[in-house]
Amino acid sequence: MAKPKSLSTGCPKIGRLRPANSSASYQANSASKVRDDVFCIRRYESREPGPKFAVGISNEDYETSLELHKIYRVLPDADAAVDGDIRVIDESGEDYLYPADWFVFIELPRSLERSLLRAA
Repeated sequence: MAKPKSLSTGCPKIGRLRPANSSASYQANSASKVRDDVFCIRRYESREPGPKFAVGISNEDYETSLELHKIYRVLPDADAAVDGDIRVIDESGEDYLYPADWFVFIELPRSLERSLLRAA
């Protein structure tokens, strides 16, 4: 199996993840030392406008509406952001507001974005 490619070589230290099945050592040094088998999670505002996605990391009292570790589409909502919320399309297929700290924003390869948007 080929090594996964990193999404970026300029990731902040806290945004790097090593694949679970990899024996490669974790690189916490400068961005120039990021290895090809290290993935990058960037802040969602770092890329040009387009679809935004986030992974659910909490679902307190909303277990049927939000699945943990699932990728959700995030819809722009400036008013919600002021209150610390984000608008996501949840398991009902509708968009609802949830606390922003229940999610980690991710940047996906374009091909995966297109695939997720087609499936929606």
